[in-house]
Amino acid sequence: MDVKGACDYFKSKSFDAVVALDVIEHLKKDDGEKLIKDMEKIAKKRVIIFTPNGFIPQKGKSIYDSHLSGWTDVELRNKGYKIFGIYGPKRLRGDYHKIKFDPEFFWTIISELIQWTYIYNNPQNAAALLCIKEIKK
Repeated sequence: MDVKGACDYFKSKSFDAVVALDVIEHLKKDDGEKLIKDMEKIAKKRVIIFTPNGFIPQKGKSIYDSHLSGWTDVELRNKGYKIFGIYGPKRLRGDYHKIKFDPEFFWTIISELIQWTYIYNNPQNAAALLCIKEIKK
């Protein structure tokens, strides 16, 4: 099954919730846009998307690991999503959201503290975005 054709496999309003965790950034922008529309069509109640904040270059072991697009809090908010910042400040994270600085343990604690005191409600500075859209009946 290819996620780019979700509506080819499922009828409208097939699921209470449709979730894409770390998926849309692996698609070209227009394919990601189509996936979001398809997810909204096959969901009854909500759509949940988790993605890095903006374009984060990532080359993986296979073609499927590479990032092909980036998504921002503004563009997803403009599509009707409520956005939450995740993984602490973007500047502390690198590939695969790993802490960039040593000692890693110390910076992980700092990242977590900033996560829950600031980043969660200020997603523009977050490493990743949790996006939730309630589907109107």
